[in-house]
Amino acid sequence: MEGRQVGQVYVSRKLGFTPYHTVWVPCSTRVVALGSFGHGGGQIGKMCVMHLYHGECRTLKEWEKPQPLRCATMGACSSQSRLLVTGDFGGRLQAWDLERAEVPVLSVNAHSTIINQIDGCGSTVHGEGTGPPEVVSASRDRQVCLWDIRQGDRESVHIALQNDIFSVCFGGDWQSRLIATGDETGNIAIFDLRRPQTCFWTCQLSSAVASLQFDSKTSVPSHLLATTTSSETHLFDWARVANDGACPRATARHKQTDTPMTVWCGRFGPQNTLLTTNHEGTLYRYETDKLDSIGKQRIGKHPLLCLDLHPSRPNLLLTSGLDQTVRFVSVSS
Repeated sequence: MEGRQVGQVYVSRKLGFTPYHTVWVPCSTRVVALGSFGHGGGQIGKMCVMHLYHGECRTLKEWEKPQPLRCATMGACSSQSRLLVTGDFGGRLQAWDLERAEVPVLSVNAHSTIINQIDGCGSTVHGEGTGPPEVVSASRDRQVCLWDIRQGDRESVHIALQNDIFSVCFGGDWQSRLIATGDETGNIAIFDLRRPQTCFWTCQLSSAVASLQFDSKTSVPSHLLATTTSSETHLFDWARVANDGACPRATARHKQTDTPMTVWCGRFGPQNTLLTTNHEGTLYRYETDKLDSIGKQRIGKHPLLCLDLHPSRPNLLLTSGLDQTVRFVSVSS
């Protein structure tokens, strides 16, 4: 079944800049794309809000920023304010009101160099009781920082690690919040925020960890998904982790070429499946039970750096890549 298509490319839109990250605005058909473009012999940032409307993707607003923007999350936004939090190449963590994003509502010199990835939790868009609005950031400076966006520029937790941190994510409910990190050597480390300075679980993969995701931020997670720079996707059965740290794991490998390629992003999808994007512009779809491939589809000729599923319509997928194109994919049942 590996040749089965993942879905239909519903709409595609060419941009005038390279989008490093795209994200849905909750409870809407709006999306945000952010990245960089050439300007005066260098690179500056670009942020663009678009609207999916009757089969077209229309630009609503766009802004230029001093630094290229690397990553973003809306996981900490409230139902009253749709705050977008971004990390840039200069190490700044910033929060933006998308109605007037000329100036950030919060700007923190969070790291000394590029913020590789951020994640958010505590959003009240889909209900209360999910804990404080927090953002975790991971950087090339080997630091992981936790921020309560209500507290301004004061970090809540600071974790110093040994290597460049490529990926980071939240998991679990607000009373037992977990942070997972993945670094350039392939090491995954998990921290419990009740005892944040102690790593209580670790695993060594064969290459750098490109992305991480737990399957829940509102309850005890059952699975941890990790993708790497050597064509591999790993699914850890977190519900069955043993006292000695042993955790059942399934592994899948992209087999299009003999040369290892980066699996840039992995996300849990609808109907007990998960989706990944790779360096050749291909979407893969797997069953979560055994990580069996149930479909693949090449939708571009360049790396697909990210993907995001609509919070209310999980069959609607957003992805973008180095061909400067945003694509909306309707995932098949």
